[in-house]
Amino acid sequence: MITKQKPNNFNPKFEVSICFCENDGKYLMLKRNSDKMEGGKWGPPGGKLGSKETSLDAIQREVEEETGLYFPKSAFVFYADYYVKYPDTDFVCSVFSVETEDMEIRLNTDEHNDFQWIKPLDSLKLEQVLEQDAVVKDYFELKGNL
Repeated sequence: MITKQKPNNFNPKFEVSICFCENDGKYLMLKRNSDKMEGGKWGPPGGKLGSKETSLDAIQREVEEETGLYFPKSAFVFYADYYVKYPDTDFVCSVFSVETEDMEIRLNTDEHNDFQWIKPLDSLKLEQVLEQDAVVKDYFELKGNL
């Protein structure tokens, strides 16, 4: 279950940040290596917050680590926090966006084996990280891009 409203009995074990890197009506999706959690599935750049990191610190670091793209913190726009309840764990997912130009992606092959710039509606046909499609729909419907 994923929601913008904090559920009852919500006990987060960790926090993650993700980012919709947008360019010309498309956004960047990364395919996870098979040996990673939810391997073989697609999702935007992101990951867990490190010790004493804010969600903004984490997304700036994760975007650079996973794609080679560097943006100043001021370039990231916070969208929303989502509360995720899985049967065995709860966590918070902070969603950001950043506008990009045509930039070279230097994929971190320790984590991902493919990437693509994709239209939001087309991305819903991909096998995405669990519950990610709900975030994509919510975000891009609000922007009028779905």
